Amino acid sequence: ADTRPLAGVRGGLPGTITFFVGDLTVMVNVTRTGERQRIDGWLVPAGAHGVEVRVADHGSTVTTADEGGRFVLTEVPRGTTQLLVRMNAEQSRTVVTPTVDL
Repeated sequence: ADTRPLAGVRGGLPGTITFFVGDLTVMVNVTRTGERQRIDGWLVPAGAHGVEVRVADHGSTVTTADEGGRFVLTEVPRGTTQLLVRMNAEQSRTVVTPTVDL
């Protein structure tokens, strides 16, 4: 039997990925739709933060989370992906997740 770990395998099954960046938690659930994907995300702490998804060689997609910290992006290209969260708290700052192959 093949017992190699599946972490980081390109083309593996999509699912839920959680990033812990400082005091921010970003949880995303990835659903494949052909050559594209849908990303459902949640931010903790919650708030109407700006969310940008950058995919290598494809540019970026921008949205804003709702007051509960939830956001949805559809038709996102597959590839090496990075999320940027623009915190709209007292001090404006941008949190960047590590890159991941989606």
